[in-house]
Amino acid sequence: LVGAGEVDPEDLISAQGLCVKELLPLVYRAASCYAVDYAVASTEMGAYSVMQVMRSDLCPWPEGPFWMLSPKQQMHARRLTVETLKRRIAVFFGAGVSISSGLPTWQGLLNELQEQLVRAGKLTEADCENMRELTLLDQATLVEMDMGSKQLKQACVEITSKGLFTPAHAMLGALHVTAITTNYDELYETAQCHDVVRLPWEAPRLASCEDLKTDHLKLVKLHGCISRPKSIVLTRGDYLRYGDQREAMRGLLSRSLLEKEVLIAGFSMTDDNVHISIDRCRKVWEINHQQAGSSNLQRLLEEARPKKMGTILTLVANSMFTKLWARDFHVVASCAEK
Repeated sequence: LVGAGEVDPEDLISAQGLCVKELLPLVYRAASCYAVDYAVASTEMGAYSVMQVMRSDLCPWPEGPFWMLSPKQQMHARRLTVETLKRRIAVFFGAGVSISSGLPTWQGLLNELQEQLVRAGKLTEADCENMRELTLLDQATLVEMDMGSKQLKQACVEITSKGLFTPAHAMLGALHVTAITTNYDELYETAQCHDVVRLPWEAPRLASCEDLKTDHLKLVKLHGCISRPKSIVLTRGDYLRYGDQREAMRGLLSRSLLEKEVLIAGFSMTDDNVHISIDRCRKVWEINHQQAGSSNLQRLLEEARPKKMGTILTLVANSMFTKLWARDFHVVASCAEK
């Protein structure tokens, strides 16, 4: 925290408090004056904790620092806070978290790959227009046919190696819970102060006595990583063979859905591998209920099951999307509600 670097360690917390008392009112005044959001960041956990405590105390707005949230949004925020403090949360994030870093969406990635083929004379603009009428998996398969598997995955690495991490990457890591992602990039890992153990490749480290003593985060990379180009999942063939080659990865997601509340951010909920894991969890509860021989046992099973598998955060409200997923997830729109 600026202004507290040379303070005696014994007086550090009080010194940080004095700095925060000067800093936060300035930030609040600037937010009121310019009508923009401000983020105060710190690499020191002590300063971060002090700011969290004092954020409400120093807030000049009668309704508190989160006055812009609807009652529904505030209710879900409180619920998620409780679940996080009890260590009952896992996070799942997709390409939407990295878009503000300058990285593309799935379709955007395919568009860039297609443009490379146009420049190489292997496709025309008309070919690209026709290709974009197909599904994403079929588009990726056609690109692979022209590029070759190795060149395709290397091109994915080059496109998704750009950019800097955002506050979203840092805040998801600050929850200090298991994270799951379909992203290839390493922005989440770069954003963390803690050591990140990437699964499946670094799983042996979790069995190491030395690593068990360290403060690390677990990150499940469902669709591969730019550090291992061969692991990237993109084409229809990759998806069809996923169960043969990476069934354990689906199992890690299914376990989180069964045991935790999964907070989903920046993800469109259109991935088949994720759908399979969600459906398997549905089947587990359905089978348990069918096998319950008495009303008491069935009641206990119902009470043991979390009401929802998790919470999906969306940028905009869509009543049909909410209807589609309301059975299994809370759906919370980040936009202002009418």
